[in-house]
Amino acid sequence: MVMVCFVLLRETPEFDSERFRKSFTDRWPGNPIIDIEASESVTTTIEFADDECVIVGAMPAKAITENSDTWTPLWVDANSEIPLHQSHLVVTAVAKNRNDVDKAMMVTRVVDAILRSNPSSMGVLWGRHAHPVSKKSFNEICETLEEGAVPHTLWISYRVTPGVNSTSDNLVDSSGMTRGMDAFGLREIVCMLSPETPDEMFLRISSLAEYLLENGPVINDGDTVGETASEKIRVRYSGDDAMHLIYPKREPEPEEPGGLKSIITLIVILAITAALIAGLVFAVSKLGKMLVG
Repeated sequence: MVMVCFVLLRETPEFDSERFRKSFTDRWPGNPIIDIEASESVTTTIEFADDECVIVGAMPAKAITENSDTWTPLWVDANSEIPLHQSHLVVTAVAKNRNDVDKAMMVTRVVDAILRSNPSSMGVLWGRHAHPVSKKSFNEICETLEEGAVPHTLWISYRVTPGVNSTSDNLVDSSGMTRGMDAFGLREIVCMLSPETPDEMFLRISSLAEYLLENGPVINDGDTVGETASEKIRVRYSGDDAMHLIYPKREPEPEEPGGLKSIITLIVILAITAALIAGLVFAVSKLGKMLVG
């Protein structure tokens, strides 16, 4: 699958090879650049080892013409800022013997260096779903990325919403879904009416997406997933090429407080009854002695 990313620019598209090389080498010294070749056209080829390369195409036009209506925590002001871009760079990876995650990492490294070396850059639209990530967010995630980890939040859009039964104190029945897993040959993750809060729902689907990106399609239809051995969330495949998470049927809330209260009440009643019986026995005995005397 082709990995592609669109770098949005405020001005005319430019690619400064020397500034890019320095930026790339400073951040990614373990992936040395073999050569940078700029053609007479609008493309620049960045060559790496093993015949791997990333192609950067300069486009003197907007990547999208309509206003964005998608809010994302990785580009909070996307709706107002994206329409301001004037041109863009198209970044794609070419690698015969690499899997999709490796190719995405190649593009990620190059885009990170472009963003840091080009003062006109604003952010990116990742993949065919145009997942928006601001320049600041992209660079920060790359800077803190641990060795061997995948920056899945740069590649995958996570959409989570609270349920209709949610209140400010009880955010339940949340739903969530991914967009972008299909670029890696994986099913999108969908969960409807989860008993979890939106934050828990985000952690659920994002950690599952990260696991699949690192390990491939190892979860089958009918398998169960969970954070613990006792947690069993059923996986169901559907005709829309999605992986649906089916939570177990909710059980009634435990009534420990109410049950404990009932037990205490019963003990008190029994104690009072015993005391009354003891008092009655004592009174009868007393009366009997008086009558005998």
